[in-house]
Amino acid sequence: MKNEWYLITIGHLTRNIFWGESSGKAVHSCIATCTAVRSEYGVILIDPSLPAELLMKELYDQTGIRPEEVTYIYCTHNHLDHWTGTEAFPHAKLCLPEADLWYLKEDRDLYDGVRGTEIDRMIGVCGELVPGFSLVSLPGHSLGLSGLLFDGPEGKILAAGDSVMGKEYFHAKRGYFWSADLPLSCKSMEKAAALADYIIPGHGNYFNVAAYLYEEGTPDEVIPEAVPGIISEYSPLKEVIYNEDCFEVFHRYLPGMNIAGLRIARDVSLHALILNMDDAVQKDCSELLRELNECKNKKGK
Repeated sequence: MKNEWYLITIGHLTRNIFWGESSGKAVHSCIATCTAVRSEYGVILIDPSLPAELLMKELYDQTGIRPEEVTYIYCTHNHLDHWTGTEAFPHAKLCLPEADLWYLKEDRDLYDGVRGTEIDRMIGVCGELVPGFSLVSLPGHSLGLSGLLFDGPEGKILAAGDSVMGKEYFHAKRGYFWSADLPLSCKSMEKAAALADYIIPGHGNYFNVAAYLYEEGTPDEVIPEAVPGIISEYSPLKEVIYNEDCFEVFHRYLPGMNIAGLRIARDVSLHALILNMDDAVQKDCSELLRELNECKNKKGK
């Protein structure tokens, strides 16, 4: 049986710099691109990102697939927008890359109700999901992110998750600001380009790799919006920023971040958090640095 694949949702980002939006402010809700694949192993659903009832409706309306036909759910990484609505498929095997599942298990106490129950049934996978569906390690956005590579009528298809946010980001060879390791994101894009004929990105429509491939020698645009010097100043304080004992200091500079969010975001690069602070703090972080240093010294005694 040849694989047939369908896009159930075409995702979008909370902010997209190629639409003239700043990384410092969310202007949209966040929806991931979700793909369904009919295979000889049943239906594989990749990166579900809608509430359960709406997800079941969209899946059936677009493909005729009923929930009980879904045999596997594969989530490319551990961010919540890529495993929303999974409770609609209680009989499916719910799978995540092993490395990213570890982070979720560590933070299990942050999730109650349905979300917590779904984490409890997750299975860590590596290598192959099933024969013909290979996990491809593409770290950067998260440290354990793995895309899913399979054959389609058009050639090699890579569901890349957020290793590739969209065709614009791919063409510019640019990682998304909310990532664990931006230089590594760029390397993962190179790997994706070498493997796939078509890429299904994390938050956009699928595209032909050859049509959007960056030019040879395109530099990695790693931290285009950060004020020079700020990242190097913050880096030694990473353990303090992510230390819950010092959270009250940090919270004054980023009021929208609660302690649960800080723990979930601990694998996110510092500059991602900095870009969400007020412009004044981005330009002059001396006061925050002073307070965090004081906190660090107190905790060290």
